[in-house]
Amino acid sequence: NTVDAATLRRLFDALRIPAARADSLTDALLDWRDANDTPRPAGAERDWYARRQRVGPRNGDIVHAGELALVRGFEAFAYDSVLGVDGGPIAVYYAPRVVLATLPGFGPEAIRRISDRRSTGAPVDLVAVAAELSPPASERLLRAYPALSPRTTVVPERWVITVRVALGNPVVVSTHELTIRLARGGFAVSRRRSW
Repeated sequence: NTVDAATLRRLFDALRIPAARADSLTDALLDWRDANDTPRPAGAERDWYARRQRVGPRNGDIVHAGELALVRGFEAFAYDSVLGVDGGPIAVYYAPRVVLATLPGFGPEAIRRISDRRSTGAPVDLVAVAAELSPPASERLLRAYPALSPRTTVVPERWVITVRVALGNPVVVSTHELTIRLARGGFAVSRRRSW
């Protein structure tokens, strides 16, 4: 809900999505969220959805990640591991490489070094990682550190557990989601949803 066009394009570039399709996905997602019905150059607003008898854009924040499947172009896009709606800092130790590529200062060398540290179980401290990089890559990461500090974390703030059950004929699908957050002395359930 807070991602901007430049960050979305960096994400789609890291996913190796062709530029024209990346522009289409970016504009469609931003059109879904914005408060107006004026489409961006490669976007889709209420008229586009109405002509195809599809649910129209919310024109506001996306409520649940599953809503992304309603956005033009995202119907068959595997977004689960790279996009979410809950906000919060990115857990550098756990985030997919393509998500790391959207962060300022994270070039290919820094991402490789972080992946190496994760594969050996070594902690991922950005200052320590910078010390292991070539001088240009280290300078790039350290220059971005003030912007990275509030946008990243070593320990995730929350975990989302999703269970989907499909039974019967015709098939009925039930989805249950539990959000667990760090709390003093342990964990606490902060949200339960079912649909």
